[in-house]
Amino acid sequence: MDRSILSETMANLTWREIERLAQKGAIVLFPCDPLEEHGPTMPITVDVYFCLVVTRRIHELLKQQNREAVIAPPNYWGICNPTAAFPGTFSLRKDTLKALLYDILACLKRWGFEHVFLISLHGDPSHRNAVVEGIADARLENGIRAKLIMPYRRARYSGFRGYEHCLLIQPPEQERVWDYYIKMKDYHSGSLETSLMMKYYPEFLDEEATRHLAPTSLDEHDVIKWQSGWSEAREVIPEGYYGNPALIEPLRAEALVESEARSHAELIGSYLRGEYVPPRME
Repeated sequence: MDRSILSETMANLTWREIERLAQKGAIVLFPCDPLEEHGPTMPITVDVYFCLVVTRRIHELLKQQNREAVIAPPNYWGICNPTAAFPGTFSLRKDTLKALLYDILACLKRWGFEHVFLISLHGDPSHRNAVVEGIADARLENGIRAKLIMPYRRARYSGFRGYEHCLLIQPPEQERVWDYYIKMKDYHSGSLETSLMMKYYPEFLDEEATRHLAPTSLDEHDVIKWQSGWSEAREVIPEGYYGNPALIEPLRAEALVESEARSHAELIGSYLRGEYVPPRME
């Protein structure tokens, strides 16, 4: 089995195959989560793998809707302020990320693709806001119909109103899937991500060492320092995680992946049918 992050993407196609897909009106699914540190027992590719697992499942679900789709090679460069002080976290400048996305979307448009849906599960608001701005620039200047799919809670936090042309916002009820992890303050490299790695990429998780990691305990002041990022964040999470990584529950992680993939596929389908209505942002 090919475990490469390029497997099942257009990277393994010939130019003729890519051209035929564009001519058939295939939509593009574009995973867009960055490389960053994920604690002492997981590699820096965790977000990339998480996003790819969800994207591949979206692709399968769209196939069941008889929709032609292709997965673009993942963009694994982004903005990661809370972990930027750790080796292994590649954190770009905002303008760099925007320019990178603009150029990639310009290529897809030039090849004949019209609809591109960017998939990102990364939590840093600086990352997702830069992605939105990069998409907006591309839509304005070359006309590509690109959209980022964004959770309701994160869209509201960033001040989006729902009518932005470069966004598809998940319904508020999808947030319940995440409540379990939010209540336990499992925010980075905790139970969710160790469980995901155990389920989908167990060879890259040091399970024995993970089982001995103590959960974090941050007070309000520590949380503010963590959110501020860089060296202050490293002071409060010196091992690079905020959550309970020892709580490994692969089945729960699998259920979350399935729920997220279905939510994304339904949003894409409703948009392409002209039925998408953004949720009311309260």
